[in-house]
Amino acid sequence: TTTTKTTTTTTAPTVTKPPPPPKRKKLTFQAQVLTHLLTTMKPFTLKSLASELRTTDVALHHLMLSLLDKKIIRMKEFGKRKKEIYYVDIDKASKDLSHSSASGDDGGKSTNATASSDEMQARKVELQSCMARQVGLQREMKRVLQELSNDDLTKKLEEEETVANGLRSRVTAAKGRIETSHDDSGGGGRSSLAKRGANYGTQIRSTFQTKREEDTMTSKQIKTRFNFMRLEWKARKEKCNDFIDNLADAMEKRLKEVHKTLDVVTDQMEGVVLPPKQVIDS
Repeated sequence: TTTTKTTTTTTAPTVTKPPPPPKRKKLTFQAQVLTHLLTTMKPFTLKSLASELRTTDVALHHLMLSLLDKKIIRMKEFGKRKKEIYYVDIDKASKDLSHSSASGDDGGKSTNATASSDEMQARKVELQSCMARQVGLQREMKRVLQELSNDDLTKKLEEEETVANGLRSRVTAAKGRIETSHDDSGGGGRSSLAKRGANYGTQIRSTFQTKREEDTMTSKQIKTRFNFMRLEWKARKEKCNDFIDNLADAMEKRLKEVHKTLDVVTDQMEGVVLPPKQVIDS
């Protein structure tokens, strides 16, 4: 009698692992520096560039000497201390990065580790657009700053109201003085018409008296009196001009407007010229 034993074996299903992602080509130190310069588009000192790239000034200094010889990097000295500023030549740096990317170990099929010339051109256009927008915003900001704010307008309005109230009080005081002078009868109870008649008579008598005095004056006395009256005329004219100038400043108006408002007739309007001073013989 023969006994047969059957052995059953189980096979585990095979799990297929996804292929690893393609390794990105590691940039060289020179490519890292040029890529950073092209991306930021701004000048650097060795210290600031080393801080952003997390490297040392010595390593950058040796690289910069090589790039300066190739004229990929430009250097300028500024200030009294002759501070060295480095900036990149965009065209030469782009060509150098493209050349180093094409001559890689993967036969020119490396990934987009560096910026292409098309991308650089697009970034240039974007930069110019941003600069144009910045200029427009600066102009708009300047125009807005020149306009008065609500607080400034309120303050200006209060100042103008204060000036107007001062002018109203001065006009009211002047009207009061005029009415007082008209109503004043001089103790005799006479009307303003009678007072004006009396004043006119006094002026007539004074004129005749002055005429008689002039007839008896000598030439020297006449010249002396003429010079005195001329000096009085000049002094009164200067006082009137000063008063009108101060009034124009207070009203913030031109002299012509004040003359028209007050109905003032000046010597210049009538063509009157101040006569010359008489010479008195000793």
